[in-house]
Amino acid sequence: MAILLATIAFVLSMVALWFASELARRTDGGAKLALKPHLASLNQVLNRTEAQIRDLSRDLELAQREIKILRAAQDMPSAIPDTLPVSKMSTRAMDNAAAFTPSTTYNA
Repeated sequence: MAILLATIAFVLSMVALWFASELARRTDGGAKLALKPHLASLNQVLNRTEAQIRDLSRDLELAQREIKILRAAQDMPSAIPDTLPVSKMSTRAMDNAAAFTPSTTYNA
């Protein structure tokens, strides 16, 4: 008789746990819906801020390259004219050379 009562109590406790977990899951879903409008506005602000940071970072890298080119031109001998044609193409070539990573490695 005791084993039967223990089994019934165990099954009843499992049903109670299942009921409590379902109730908690459903109430938690309602809380997430209430927060979504707030999170959407935060995501918009975050995306705008990230875009601004990317633009500023790109402009900073461009300025650093131009400074490097100007310093290299200053260090050249005076026999070379001071006006060197520095175009966007040359700075892009420098970018591509610095960021180049071979897609495959060939062993000789």
